[in-house]
Amino acid sequence: MKIKFNDEETFKNFKGNDLKDSNKDPITLRSACIDALLANPPDDRANGKEKVRRFELAQKLSNVEETEFDISVEDLSLIKSMAGKAFVTVAIGRMFEALEKGKIG
Repeated sequence: MKIKFNDEETFKNFKGNDLKDSNKDPITLRSACIDALLANPPDDRANGKEKVRRFELAQKLSNVEETEFDISVEDLSLIKSMAGKAFVTVAIGRMFEALEKGKIG
């Protein structure tokens, strides 16, 4: 499946203000996906192989210059699962909205 990453569109809170990451940068769909994959939640029991898989997918997402990205259902599920462990509710909600909005085909 293809997902469209609009790096100009930032996640907003309920007042319309940008959601920001720990570095105070506005959060986009691409940055949220990368941050979710690179997160180390306290209950993370992933082995080295799984962590390398997450790292490689995050690297692929960060290196792609195109706005459309081919992603497998399994990789999308992994991103969503990691986001659920790493983010506050409003960020997860905006991320899932953006992923649904960004599906192509």
